[in-house]
Amino acid sequence: MRLRAAELALEAAEARLAQLPQDQRTILAQCNTLITERQAQRDHAEALLSGLRAGAGAEELAIAEARVDQAAVALQNAKLRLTGTSVYSPFAGTVAALAVNVGQAVMPGQPLLTLADLATLQVETTDLSERDVAELDVGMGATIYVEAHNLELPGHVTGISFRPTIVAGDVTYPVRVTLDETPPGLRWGMTAEVAFEGGE
Repeated sequence: MRLRAAELALEAAEARLAQLPQDQRTILAQCNTLITERQAQRDHAEALLSGLRAGAGAEELAIAEARVDQAAVALQNAKLRLTGTSVYSPFAGTVAALAVNVGQAVMPGQPLLTLADLATLQVETTDLSERDVAELDVGMGATIYVEAHNLELPGHVTGISFRPTIVAGDVTYPVRVTLDETPPGLRWGMTAEVAFEGGE
């Protein structure tokens, strides 16, 4: 009876495994391989310990120590390879877009995701002429109107481009304005209008 119950449980587990997406099955297989390797390392260490307790000779002890050193090097190399598979963000943020899938191979320098710091939102202008930009300075105050929320928010100039962009044949200079506060519901990409202190 217990054997039949075990067989049914195994069949159910295999059915659940077959329903997993391929990338999850791959990760599960890698985890199982890692567990098997760790069990083998444990068995090997126990065997070495038993040999030492039985009074192994100097030559056997030297061989055992060499094997332990080799295992330590192999473990360190495995840790280095594992470190090479991890990506760490230079700041806390929110993933706004993901460019790769789990299990996908990537190349050095390939963008993986877009990470946004939604605690501090910025607006970048696209229509300031060379005459307009000449009247601005970094640190100057600004008012940002967000049409979607019918909100006016305070901000300040945090960057003025040294290089122009051409928009419909006109020379414009992008200016970055950082909002002094981020009200709930404000979203990346919303349209905004900027009025600078002292401007019209």
